[in-house]
Amino acid sequence: MGVNKLQEEPTKENTILEPEQVVTHPIYCAPKSIGELFGFSRSTTSRLLNEYKENDRGVKDMYLSLSSTLVVIKIEKFEKWLKLKNGEWL
Repeated sequence: MGVNKLQEEPTKENTILEPEQVVTHPIYCAPKSIGELFGFSRSTTSRLLNEYKENDRGVKDMYLSLSSTLVVIKIEKFEKWLKLKNGEWL
């Protein structure tokens, strides 16, 4: 294995030294967590998922049902679906 020259010298600014410096952007979350993220109760989240089953408004594959007790929702698609649903009750 050859030795490679570094393209950029490590500095305090471009090196992660602490776990708090790592930033992640979640892609999926559980129904309970998505309710907390958007300020919904668990029952509202369940109602919205049931409504999605009836009318997906063109947003396909918003969630994955991995088992009878494990469902994960794609956050980006959930937000898109909510925006399409916005104002329908008027």
